[in-house]
Amino acid sequence: MWDLLKQSEYDFVPLKTGDIRQGKIVRVESNQVAVDIGGKKEGVIPVAELEKISSDLRARLVVGQEIPVYIVRGETADEPAVLSLSQAKQFEDWIKVEALHASGEIFEGVVSTYNKGGLIVPFGRLRGFITASQVSSRPAGHALPAEG
Repeated sequence: MWDLLKQSEYDFVPLKTGDIRQGKIVRVESNQVAVDIGGKKEGVIPVAELEKISSDLRARLVVGQEIPVYIVRGETADEPAVLSLSQAKQFEDWIKVEALHASGEIFEGVVSTYNKGGLIVPFGRLRGFITASQVSSRPAGHALPAEG
């Protein structure tokens, strides 16, 4: 039996909070989505987590689909692992940000809102903040050029 467990077919790595795993949707219900992540039990994305993603993405979740999931809480003897699709998607956006930073490529975004400290610019599912001290302003009395 020990030899069987040592074979490469048994390569399960225990779930740890903060991990990102690929999983396969096994059930889509009104209050949760069950995902096979290779554990003893299926993990679940609860309704509270589903409400954090767009209705368009929720509508496209189907049985058999592979998705990335963030481990919110690992499974216990009594409870399945709690998963988050929204946090996994945010992690994907962080990877894109890091790649842009490493390449030196410039990102052009649209300001979604502002506060007294600066501007908020969305990047995928992330919110970027530009401090007011980094924003240039035009001198008083100078109008913007007319478009046309």
